[in-house]
Amino acid sequence: MFDKLKKSFGEFIDLIKGNKITQRDIIDYFEKNRYELLETDLSLEVIEYIQQSMIKMVVSGRFEGIEDKKGATLQALRDSISELFSEPINFENIIKSSRSPYVITFLGINGSGKTTTVTKVAKKLKDEGFKVIICAADTYRIGAIEQLSYHAKTIGVKVFTREYGSDSASVARDAVDHAKSNGYDVVLIDTAGRMQTNDNLLEELSKLVKVSKSNLNIFVGDALSGNDIIDESRVFLQKPGFDTSIVAKMDADTKGGSVINLAWATRKPISYFGVGQGYNDLISFNREWLLERLLS
Repeated sequence: MFDKLKKSFGEFIDLIKGNKITQRDIIDYFEKNRYELLETDLSLEVIEYIQQSMIKMVVSGRFEGIEDKKGATLQALRDSISELFSEPINFENIIKSSRSPYVITFLGINGSGKTTTVTKVAKKLKDEGFKVIICAADTYRIGAIEQLSYHAKTIGVKVFTREYGSDSASVARDAVDHAKSNGYDVVLIDTAGRMQTNDNLLEELSKLVKVSKSNLNIFVGDALSGNDIIDESRVFLQKPGFDTSIVAKMDADTKGGSVINLAWATRKPISYFGVGQGYNDLISFNREWLLERLLS
């Protein structure tokens, strides 16, 4: 996991010689290794951000009087990346303190792992003791309802469905009404994957969020999407908007840049990582866990 980015950062630390780090050291590294960093999926904007953040630390005198310059450089690199990540949202605590049913809508483009992620969250919340129902609001993609129903049956969670071609906003509204009438704590709405360039579908998604009175919108990003995750997330952030992210397919990401790109582009918290195909392969975001894998 994150092999390329970890290797590149390690080479940066190895460049530090003697007992002094200068602004020139940092500039030289980023100039010489720009293409290698881009190959780790880091965007050019994020690379510039990290470079400028570390230069500010040098200018501020942070490294003055420190003997272990390599250790100090490593810590500075950790800090510049760490400050991009907000504290995750604790779904369980919010649901417990909110009026039922609590409505969560999942957003993302085609193929991001959204349906699998919905199922993982449903399993997690069910295991926490919540009564959960999933709404199959993807009424366009053939097989989407059957796929979601299969996963939900496997974990023992009910799915609210309507026929293909139904208005997705109406399906979501009916699912919420059904949840209210039947004592459900949580409604998880699985939406159709939207290409970020399709304004009409994004308008429809905004309608769904409004009609269902969604309490929490989650963007599901693909760890393998590289720089594309910036444009994808920003479009959904603008319309219909989201509160937090889940990054899927982290176990398959050998580069590491996408998750940093997402945090930088949205300034929204990342709450979970998908780390495998199993229903329990969902881990809460942990800043130290991530930094250890990027910089150890």
